[in-house]
Amino acid sequence: MDTEILTLENYRARIQAITEESPVEMVYQTRVIQPLLECVYPGYQIVDVSWTSKTDIHTKKYYTFPADEDKTIEGTSPDIIIATGYKHANQNTEPPCIKIAVEVKCPASKEVEGKDTLEFKMHPIDEIARYIQVIDKVILTNCNKWFFYACTGKKDKDEIREAVVKDYLRYITPYPPYLNTRNISEEFELAEQALKTYIEKYYKALKWKEHGSATDRLEQYRKYRDEIQQDIASKVKKCEVSRFKIPMENINEWDKFLSFLREFLKIEFIPKSKV
Repeated sequence: MDTEILTLENYRARIQAITEESPVEMVYQTRVIQPLLECVYPGYQIVDVSWTSKTDIHTKKYYTFPADEDKTIEGTSPDIIIATGYKHANQNTEPPCIKIAVEVKCPASKEVEGKDTLEFKMHPIDEIARYIQVIDKVILTNCNKWFFYACTGKKDKDEIREAVVKDYLRYITPYPPYLNTRNISEEFELAEQALKTYIEKYYKALKWKEHGSATDRLEQYRKYRDEIQQDIASKVKKCEVSRFKIPMENINEWDKFLSFLREFLKIEFIPKSKV
C-alpha cells in the first residue's frame, strides 16, 4: 500500500511531478487518486471501471444510468468505484455493493473551474447525475478540489432521472423529439409524459416546420436545451454535501479532509425529499 500519499507534502509533490511529466487524467487517477483511496478505505475494492463497456459477461447497470440493455443508450462509466463483492463478469452474479462512484479530472481541466457545482461545465454535472441514480454517493475531484454528493431517496433519484431523460431525448433528436416514433425503453417510461408536456410548452403540436423561421426554431430549441440542463445542474447541486480545496501547507485542513473522506463512506444521509 502506497502510504506516502497520505501526507500533504507527498500528495502535493506527486501532483506537481505528474503535471511536469505526463499531465493526463489517467496518470493522475492511477498515481494519486487510487493510491489515496486504497489507503483511506482498507478492506474495500478500489476498481478502475473507466474503460468498461457492455459485453456478454459485463453490465454497467450497477454503476451508471441509462442501463445498457440497449447499446445505443449505454451510460457513461465513472473512473473508479469503491465496492465489495465486485467482479467484472457480473451478468449472472449477485449485485455488488458499490459504496461510492468517483469521477477524476485533470487539475487543469476547465470542466470544473469555479468554486461551485453550478459553475462547472455541463459534462461533469451530467456524469454525476447519471451515477447518483444508481449509487448513493459520488465524488468529483481534480486532485486539488474534491466535491462530495449524496442522494439516497427514491423520489430524489427519480427527479434526477426525469431531467436526464429529457436531456437524452433532446440530444438524440436535433429538433423537437417525435416521441411517438421513438421506442423508449422501460427506464424512460416514468419521464415520458412529463417530457411530452415540457416539449409541448415550446413546440405545441411539434409541427416545428410550420412555426417561424429556422432562426426562430433554433432559438426555441436552445432555450429548451438550456432549461433542461439548468434543471439537471440544480438537482445535482442539491445533492452536494461537502467540498474541500486541498491546502498548500495547512496540515490541519489536510487532516480534516482525510477525516471527512474516511467518514463519507459510512455517513447515512437523509433523503432530501424527507427533509
